[in-house]
Amino acid sequence: MRGHTPDCPAHSDSTAGSAGCSCNAGFTGSGGQCSACEAGKYKAASGSAACAECTAGTFSATSASVSCHFCGSNADSLAGSTSCFCDAGYTGPGDACSACSEGSYKANAGSEACSLCEAGKYSDQQGSLACIECAEYSTSVSGATECLCDPGYTGVGAACTACLAGKYKTTKGSTDCTDCGAGKYSASTAASDESACIDCPAGKYSGVVGAYNEGVCLDCPAGTYHAENQGGATSADVCVKCEAGKFSSISGATDESACIGTPCSACAALPVLSSWPHWSLWNCALPTHSGHVSVFTYVPTHPLTPPRARPNAGCAAGTASAAVGADDISTCVQCPKDTYSTGSSSAVCLS
Repeated sequence: MRGHTPDCPAHSDSTAGSAGCSCNAGFTGSGGQCSACEAGKYKAASGSAACAECTAGTFSATSASVSCHFCGSNADSLAGSTSCFCDAGYTGPGDACSACSEGSYKANAGSEACSLCEAGKYSDQQGSLACIECAEYSTSVSGATECLCDPGYTGVGAACTACLAGKYKTTKGSTDCTDCGAGKYSASTAASDESACIDCPAGKYSGVVGAYNEGVCLDCPAGTYHAENQGGATSADVCVKCEAGKFSSISGATDESACIGTPCSACAALPVLSSWPHWSLWNCALPTHSGHVSVFTYVPTHPLTPPRARPNAGCAAGTASAAVGADDISTCVQCPKDTYSTGSSSAVCLS
């Protein structure tokens, strides 16, 4: 039975009938000279045995320890440690380690702070030891928890695909690509701006959205035109009809000049002349046997013979067309009896 005797020095004791004193637990020495085990070591029993190092994963923070303490969760230590350190991916004091948050990492064990993922990388889990490189066609900012698809690409950060022809996307992220609007088309893939959508040219229109080639742009029909400064038309409603008295057989016309009036002309049969002026040349509107009016030029062929009459070049008198958007000459009809027209491109016959 041990009991302190006045003859034993400090930190030592003896048992009944023992020949000498021995160091207490937590202390070591011999010959009655006992010293405390230093921090990081321990001694569980009395005697003269040396202090032992705390094993890895345990620690002793004070001297004269009779045992070592286990490190807490997500912490560790080396043999003979006086404290624990946080595992990689965790930070804080050794007795209270917390995981690095998403968007950050810690590669080494220790108490240092977690670091933010750099731009172009991400971390989507807590306790990360490293950040992951963004996949092709995606990027990220510092401290990101995910990568975002580049403009012109869509999907999730790990699988970004190019916008198809006929579409575009101006922002980063996973949003869908936007269709080019009606009246436009784009043959480009991975378009990152709406400017990639090209207007249907003048004289054409399209009601198709998301068009990927110019083939969807339809010609304005014959008898109409669409001005050059008005590309990007979305329907045939923008095709302006040729005015009455004119027609155009051209589809996809880009200017009003395509609407012509001269062909709307049909001179009536020549009348038999009863008189003629000598040595003269002039134009005259005379009634024909049908009551139509035609313009003729009278040309003397010989001083002693009557002049002959022929229609003026491009003669339009005697016909008219009230149709708008006409696409051929068949709309030009002869003026009825007791009416007339005196010029080209006439829309109505006059009484």
